[in-house]
Amino acid sequence: MQQERELLLFCDLHGHSRKKNMFMYGNCSKNDVSIKEKIFPFLLDKATDIFNFGDCAFSVQKSKESTARVVGWRELGI
Repeated sequence: MQQERELLLFCDLHGHSRKKNMFMYGNCSKNDVSIKEKIFPFLLDKATDIFNFGDCAFSVQKSKESTARVVGWRELGI
């Protein structure tokens, strides 16, 4: 797909039984202070009351190395 068109967003939405909202996981390296990955979730938080930016997480833990969001970020550059 990357050869045919530019992929702009990989969205990893989550919900939790104890939280009454949606949130996202994103990817940032330890030394990265970029807000690029945080813009879309921030806008969702402002646009709707069912999304909570405060519950989002953007760090990559070692136990999450094989998840789709991390693999897509590291290997595909998305």
